[in-house]
Amino acid sequence: MKKALRLLCLSALGLAAMVANAETYAFMVGINDYPDVVDKDGKPMKDENGNIVDADLKGCVNDIKNYTDLLVNKFGVKPDNIKTAFDKKANTDGFLTGIKWLISSAKAGDQIIFVYSGHGTQFDDPEIDEEDKKQEAIVLADDKLVTGNLFKEVSQMTSKAGVNATFVFDSCYSGGITRDVASYDMKPATTRNRFFKPEFLAKAKFLEKGKGDEIRAIAKKAPKAASEGSYMFLLAGREDQPTEDLEFKDNSLPARGLFSLVFGVMLDDEPNTSVENLMKKTAALLKDKGFDQVPQYEFSSADRGKKPFFLK
Repeated sequence: MKKALRLLCLSALGLAAMVANAETYAFMVGINDYPDVVDKDGKPMKDENGNIVDADLKGCVNDIKNYTDLLVNKFGVKPDNIKTAFDKKANTDGFLTGIKWLISSAKAGDQIIFVYSGHGTQFDDPEIDEEDKKQEAIVLADDKLVTGNLFKEVSQMTSKAGVNATFVFDSCYSGGITRDVASYDMKPATTRNRFFKPEFLAKAKFLEKGKGDEIRAIAKKAPKAASEGSYMFLLAGREDQPTEDLEFKDNSLPARGLFSLVFGVMLDDEPNTSVENLMKKTAALLKDKGFDQVPQYEFSSADRGKKPFFLK
């Protein structure tokens, strides 16, 4: 009995030490500058109104700069533990380097944070295990597509290794008609859709299977922890609706993604509120301001949703 109690105490002390020495690592991607949209013959593509398609966004880099500021100045994350990739540097090589660093840096008890702000897309996939048979993907700066399945697999692997993983996506996976003029907090703004129609991605290619396998191998290599970690996904909107990129009429206000703007303010004001409640408050505010965008979330367990965004 005494021996069992001693082992239990030692185990508890070891767990406490692991938590006390826990680190946070973040890799965040923001892409405003996308390649020109061309057809298979290299000619500029036009929209239904005959206008040349402009794929660029305005607020994505600012989103990531704001998340960086929050992590460093609000939550005390070491600057050396944060890597970012903007615009052309957020290509296939930049993404692979960053995501591999993120996964390989963490040990049991640590938390990793991946944030993406940029274009998303959605396409038919008859083999996917989803009712609508549609696959979602983010679009890198070189038009390479990274599917959501990869992030899901990585989250489950890192969780088994005792790591707490957070994935934030301020992009959208469904097209739609955006308004010419919106208003956030009584400040007029133009909006752009963060959705890339599949037909506008004539020259896009999926991240090569071998590259995805390299990422999975790093996540899978970590030893299984005595106590599992957690994961959560925070999404800017539903799969069936566009998400907004705001450019304010007042030039003194930086362009932002609607979700990242509102969620960032909520997080700054209420850092200790449960992340589930923060997401609900964000959704309620967007609805109150007249936006159709409805943020979504997924947690590895109900308990993770009851904890703050940032785990101390």
